[in-house]
Amino acid sequence: MDKESKVSDTKHAESSFNSVRSLGILKFFSLVLRRFSQDNCVLHATTLSFTFLLSFIPFLVVSIAILASFQVFDNLIVQAQDYFFQHFAPKTSSIQDIQTYITGFTSKAKQLTATGIGFLVITALLMMQSIDKALNAVWHVRIRRKTVVSFLVYWAVLTIGPMLLGISVAISSYIISLQFVSQVVESTGMQQTLLSLAPFFATAFAFTLMYLIVPNRPVLFRHALIGGLFAAILFELAKRVFAIYITSFSTYQYIYGALSTIPIFMIWVYMSWLIVLFGAEVSRCLALVQSGDIVDRGQRIELVDLLEIIGVLNNARESGKKIKNRTLLKKMPGLSDDHLIEYLDSLKLGNVIERTENGEWILIRDLEAFTAKDLYAVYPSILPHVNFDMTQVPPKYQEFIAHIQNNVMNSMELKLKDLYN
Repeated sequence: MDKESKVSDTKHAESSFNSVRSLGILKFFSLVLRRFSQDNCVLHATTLSFTFLLSFIPFLVVSIAILASFQVFDNLIVQAQDYFFQHFAPKTSSIQDIQTYITGFTSKAKQLTATGIGFLVITALLMMQSIDKALNAVWHVRIRRKTVVSFLVYWAVLTIGPMLLGISVAISSYIISLQFVSQVVESTGMQQTLLSLAPFFATAFAFTLMYLIVPNRPVLFRHALIGGLFAAILFELAKRVFAIYITSFSTYQYIYGALSTIPIFMIWVYMSWLIVLFGAEVSRCLALVQSGDIVDRGQRIELVDLLEIIGVLNNARESGKKIKNRTLLKKMPGLSDDHLIEYLDSLKLGNVIERTENGEWILIRDLEAFTAKDLYAVYPSILPHVNFDMTQVPPKYQEFIAHIQNNVMNSMELKLKDLYN
């Protein structure tokens, strides 16, 4: 069984690259840019930047307060801050000023009262909620996690995250300090290479984890990884370009003077969120291309799709089975993953189907009492249009849809003149 799953994963990985290759790199990135615009990523980046500016200091203070509660991390807090600004921000004097201010703020973390920490925790949680909303918008997720589940996830990130960071820094420092390791690194001349590549891989890992965990829908690891690597590359390039621009063109210093640090930091934060969301779109578009989700919606008949989904789930219920997304896609060739999720979300919100803890779908409505009117209430855009081509409809649905169409057309035999008498 393990062997089969490995073979399946390999085939799917090859399928991802083959799908992009068959579409073409230029067309793929054209799709990414189009979705980047359609999903309002620029607006989301603006919102995230504003939220980040309000929440970053509280988030950092709470994280450091958690680390400071463990004596073993006392010496690592300053190292972690220095490492972050040295490798994850542009090397400019303005950013260095920001580092000085933030270090001053966070050094007072131990002096905070319980009430003060409480307010900072709320602000930090709001920042994570904004990130959650933005990434779920990229994946077109309509059904959000329950409030309790979301809170537990955010709280885990806020509490366990700093400890994991501290532990990783401690382990890294210990390994590097070992005489054998340090001798090997120095003798091979790998020290500079490792130091320069470490931030890139740390950034790629963070982005991959974000794309994998935050969306409230399954994301394949390889898609999240490719998106994370692409975002990390853009992030490294942006750091260098931004540093060159700020040092070469001192416009902001001339205009804002001593306050130039603020707009420069705001611009960098905004650029960073644009990169995060662009990487998310790359990850999402890989899934769309592989599943054929770039097909025009007009080529499909939504009413037929919904009837097919309900039919598959009804057959599964009668045989005592539950259905996964992958099974539905196999039974409905040409249906895209995005459209399927939209249909399933609508049916779930209409209390027609339910999702199990294992991510499988079951039909919960009695079809004896479920009418076309009920389906219309769940998904209003299913009504067939005037020039509806019945030859595109499977024979088993033709009489049903023709009946709906005739009734709709007959009910619209109203004279507009009556409105103006």
